Amino acid sequence: MLMIYETSSNEYEVYELNFLKMEWVKMQNFGDQALFLGHIKGSGCCNVTTWKGSRQPSNCIHVVGYQTFVYTLHFLDERSSFPGFRLLGL
Repeated sequence: MLMIYETSSNEYEVYELNFLKMEWVKMQNFGDQALFLGHIKGSGCCNVTTWKGSRQPSNCIHVVGYQTFVYTLHFLDERSSFPGFRLLGL
């Protein structure tokens, strides 16, 4: 189980529930995974390396903002987040 926390600086922290200790542990790395966070239609997590020919970045969170429909990309490592841009047609 994951918990996603948006900080006041519009960054994201992700925590995973350790069921044995019943405590939240901050995740530092998703590995080959990417989290897709949608405030309206739901969210999901997948291994992007399995997408044939994909150049999607891993270890990141893809976010579509609630009501603004602004897409941003946030990395869990030292890479800088991409600035947001508005998705047309939404």
